[in-house]
Amino acid sequence: SIVNAGKSDGDDGIDNNELQHKYLEAGERYVVQVYLEYWTVHGSMLLNVRAEDPVEKLWDPLTLGYAKKVWLAPTRTHFTTKFTPKESGWYNIETFSDDEDTVMEIYHPDGYSMVAAGESDGDRGVGNEELQVKRFEAGKTYTIQVYMQDLDDEGFAWVHVWRSLREPIHMS
Repeated sequence: SIVNAGKSDGDDGIDNNELQHKYLEAGERYVVQVYLEYWTVHGSMLLNVRAEDPVEKLWDPLTLGYAKKVWLAPTRTHFTTKFTPKESGWYNIETFSDDEDTVMEIYHPDGYSMVAAGESDGDRGVGNEELQVKRFEAGKTYTIQVYMQDLDDEGFAWVHVWRSLREPIHMS
């Protein structure tokens, strides 16, 4: 297994989400096993694998499931992108860096920040990752900005959006 010992039990991520960051080699075959923590629980689950947009699409709006990879440094402190969902519902919004802690802001189409005060500073998620779960409405355009937590840091950062089930597990 490439999952670190003790990290497959749902302790990384928010609520019932499990989150792993692993680099996979092109052309290799990987098997991903997803299961509920307790065998007596019934529920639905969602598996997501992040793929990167090619560099020539960096300035295009975010596409569901594809990440934007950008270099941030003191001379380029943030990256701004947009996301317009095709369906209303809950979405996971993630920023991540191998190098430094990331920070994000999400702006509603009406202009206000959707991130609660004190929650944009990289404290949610795993390691250098920031994870937000927000309800978006179909056809509305949301603005997402990613920063390094310390503006004098530099490194690659990713921003990524995917669907979230968000609902608690239903017992049956």
